[in-house]
Amino acid sequence: MMADWQRGFELSYLQSFGDLFKRRHKALVFGAFGLTKERDVAEALERKRIIWAGTPPVAAAIFNVSKADATHQDFAQRDCLIPEGSIVIKAFACDDSAAGARILTRLCERAPGRRIWVEAFEEDRAACAALAECGFAYVCTKISAGSEIKGLYCRGMAPPLPPLPAEEAATQCLLRAEWLTAEAHAAILDELSRSGDRFAQHYSDYNKRKSWTAFALRGYQDNADFIIKPAEMAKGWKDDHPELMAARVRWTEAAPLFQVTIAQVERLGLQLDRVRFMRLRSKNGELSRHADITDREAGLRDGCIARLHVPIRTSQAVTFVGYTARGERLEQKFAERSLFYLDQRKPHAVYNTDPALDRIHLVIDCFADAYVRQMIAEAQDARAAPDTAALLRA
Repeated sequence: MMADWQRGFELSYLQSFGDLFKRRHKALVFGAFGLTKERDVAEALERKRIIWAGTPPVAAAIFNVSKADATHQDFAQRDCLIPEGSIVIKAFACDDSAAGARILTRLCERAPGRRIWVEAFEEDRAACAALAECGFAYVCTKISAGSEIKGLYCRGMAPPLPPLPAEEAATQCLLRAEWLTAEAHAAILDELSRSGDRFAQHYSDYNKRKSWTAFALRGYQDNADFIIKPAEMAKGWKDDHPELMAARVRWTEAAPLFQVTIAQVERLGLQLDRVRFMRLRSKNGELSRHADITDREAGLRDGCIARLHVPIRTSQAVTFVGYTARGERLEQKFAERSLFYLDQRKPHAVYNTDPALDRIHLVIDCFADAYVRQMIAEAQDARAAPDTAALLRA
């Protein structure tokens, strides 16, 4: 018996479209609602808002015509206006760039003079290549709470947003090698050993096998085991803890035991938000891919919160993975005593396969200003610069 949601279309026919979106996007979707389903296809077919190629489909695009001006916001909270009357493709998949380019070209030919916008997974190289072949220009990147990375592209007009500045393009970059002296590093390790095991378990979807623990030197309660930020919690939690919504960050009861650590943090000369120690256990420690995009205060504009890391105890078996706004996967290993920047708004993950060593980082949240932006921009420019020595060797 045919279900109402099928809208008169055979299930096997709808599944042929669903299979295309699944094989192209399932590995790129980490939230509950990011994958285009058969129900979405049925609605688009009924409304004649889908274009495709092949039987079964090897490329498909579901689109709408905007009935009013709409503002889209990228991960850096920049606004992009999509004007009324634009064609907006919200779901686009292709098995190869040639098939994708065919259906995009057909849509452009059917709507001459129309502005056409496309949302595409930045990690879907076939889709991005098809967009480039058809003259679509990259505009910006949107990142979901589930850590999906979607680029917004346009055709028929100049890109309405300028390229990201170097500091916003940075994902994870080394700011200072050996930022901590050997003496200060040894003193911090001593403070950790003398303070007892204060690390506490905290629930999160990405804390695999409960392998991540932390405590706060500076946080939103006096208790060191309260490491969260009330403003970024879910609505239900906020409703249950109204007294914490007005809480201000302060040094916790653990702070007096970490005077050397605090002195090192304060020599940065930055306005501080939270300061925490984070531990990832040995052997199978894992923070799976996630993005802290729900914290609307995260970022690099004046008054927003930037995140710095100082590896206190680590090894070459600890791998930090980050993803750029264009979907590039970065895999890095940061040395003890270094200072590096992490753009927490972009997807990231951490793995500790060391057989014996628990990784410990000192994580410093600070308020962004011109100095912080300059420091990050210089590090990003250095990372992007060609390796002159390597070029000479070649």
